[in-house]
Amino acid sequence: MGIRLENVNYVYAAGTAEEKKALDNINLTINDGEFIGLVGHTGSGKSTLIQHLNGLIKASSGALYYNGENIYEDKYDMKKLLGGLYLALVALAVLSGFSLRSSSKDDFASLLLFAYMVVAVAVAVVSVMTIVTRFTRNLLGREGYLMHTLPVTESQLILSKLISSVVWMLCSSIVGIFSFAVMLLALSLNSAALQQLPELWQKVVEIFRMTGSSGWLWLIFETLNGLVALVSSILCIYAACMIGHQFKKHMVPAGILAFFLLSFLQNWLSSGVSSADMLQAVSDPTLGGVDISIAAPSAFTTLFGLAVSIAFAAGYFLLTRWLMEHKLNLE
Repeated sequence: MGIRLENVNYVYAAGTAEEKKALDNINLTINDGEFIGLVGHTGSGKSTLIQHLNGLIKASSGALYYNGENIYEDKYDMKKLLGGLYLALVALAVLSGFSLRSSSKDDFASLLLFAYMVVAVAVAVVSVMTIVTRFTRNLLGREGYLMHTLPVTESQLILSKLISSVVWMLCSSIVGIFSFAVMLLALSLNSAALQQLPELWQKVVEIFRMTGSSGWLWLIFETLNGLVALVSSILCIYAACMIGHQFKKHMVPAGILAFFLLSFLQNWLSSGVSSADMLQAVSDPTLGGVDISIAAPSAFTTLFGLAVSIAFAAGYFLLTRWLMEHKLNLE
């Protein structure tokens, strides 16, 4: 099919006093396996045209077809879909909270709560699908022909996708936590529970005061563990996608199987590490004289669990890079 340009125009500094038209109504077809040469004087637009072919710049007007597909066509925007789901999740959280507060046995309240859970699952699924589709489409699909011509290494390509995926997953997590907090707030609005929030906060502060640096260390380590686990999970998805890419006729089932096998191996090796291993009992009469389990970080268990996650994340990254460098097949 090759590459085809239809009425492509490009203007530098459009709308300014320095506006300059570099490409003027270009029509060109480059067939598969064909070699062409571009000849012209300095400033004639050769480099600008080439930058259109590898996707570095976008035409001011016109169309560019790759294998019969217009690369400028608007595809379904996953960002807009996730944005809509975020708004729906928060809205349903508010409605569910108020409905449950007015009548916990109301069928409508139960329906709203069910809808909230469905949207929450949809946010998680779409977030994961966004990670998979962005990686496979940009680096392993048709767009891979363009991406792999850029003057960057495979490591840089993987890291760029990793950073955007981490941001999306953090956004989804934050929205999920925020929506749940909003639902609890709406549920307790104008009730005795709302009046107890300052007292509850004081108890949390008191717990951290009693544990001293141990409580803060636990919080820091758990946050770091969560972030490393998130990065490791995303890199596991990338590695599974690359493994599935080796089986052209069964890419999807091979990728899914690879992901579960890699995840099982990691969970099996780190199964002995748990936050429950770091609990100690603290009793304080100001908190009702009840023994409260406070998480105190154990150097061995915490660092071992963190080391396992980091090791697997590095392994997934190296496996993905090696397969991309030596086993990539975009045919």
